[in-house]
Amino acid sequence: GIVMASRVYEIYQEVPENLKELLVKEGSQVRKGDLLAKFDSSRLDAEVSLNSMRMETTKLQLDIMKSRRSGAEKIHAKDLVLKAEQEFKEAKRIFDTSRKLADAGIIATQELEKASVNAEVREMEYSAAKLQLDEVTGREKSPEIAVLETRMAECEKARKDADEVRQKYEIRSPFDGVIILVSEAIKSVNASLSDVAVRLDPGSPLLTIADTGSMRVMGNFYENDVAEIKVGQPAMVTAKHAPGSVFQGTVTSVGQVGKVQGRSATLPIEVLVENKGRLLTHGLTAQMLIVVVEKKGVLAVPVEFLKHLKNGTFVLRIEKNGKKDPAPVETGISDSRYVEIVNGLSENDVLAME
Repeated sequence: GIVMASRVYEIYQEVPENLKELLVKEGSQVRKGDLLAKFDSSRLDAEVSLNSMRMETTKLQLDIMKSRRSGAEKIHAKDLVLKAEQEFKEAKRIFDTSRKLADAGIIATQELEKASVNAEVREMEYSAAKLQLDEVTGREKSPEIAVLETRMAECEKARKDADEVRQKYEIRSPFDGVIILVSEAIKSVNASLSDVAVRLDPGSPLLTIADTGSMRVMGNFYENDVAEIKVGQPAMVTAKHAPGSVFQGTVTSVGQVGKVQGRSATLPIEVLVENKGRLLTHGLTAQMLIVVVEKKGVLAVPVEFLKHLKNGTFVLRIEKNGKKDPAPVETGISDSRYVEIVNGLSENDVLAME
């Protein structure tokens, strides 16, 4: 079967900047959250600095505007009320005088009407001035202040956006694992990254990290064998690249789609094993042994001692007189190395192999 890490994650470049520093290499073991790489953030830093200056300037203007502008508007509105009040009182005094003179027949009726209209106009102007004073007094912001506050909000949003983008300039490990691949563009650079800026292909991963604490082994089994294989069965895995080690595991998946190979067909089977010592390597091959049935304390002999003839299965037993006689046996389960002997032999029998 093929050995694969339980999790494989490709890390891509998310910002259009040059790679500034790479802190890992192929084979590096990393922990979740470890810093793996940095991208050049000088342009972002300049934008952040400019936005900070804009925020400080806007805030200063806003503070001055709130302290001065609102006060000036109130003073102006109060002056208008005083002026309108004086003009209304004067117009009312003239109207009252004109009415007395008209009653005495000293002035014409037209003059009285004219004084009356003037008093009404001045009264309306006085009411309008008082409304404007009330509006200015109750107003929290002038149009100029509203513009500055909008600009301040835009600066705040730009700062938050920059904070979110800045996280993409630093690549951190998403989980505990091993760096199994580094971009060829980086490996082709002879000089250090501090001397040469590297621009990566956005379509290819910067790094590939694998969780090798446990490994998946995918193997194809012939259809004659898969009927006995079930999820949850114990399995053992060995590999040439990890000599002398046996990895215990469990069947986690039995494929549902077979693949024809010659006159037979195979079905994919997945086994999950704990990768003790991280000896199993992603992408290499391994041998899978799945325990479909298990018996303990039974008599078994190596398969090489069995002879399969037309009239049954036999072993060559050495009798007490030294003669070798074929002995028929009934066999049970086998693991391709040993075969269970159900009947025909006893524990003390001596066998020969030809």
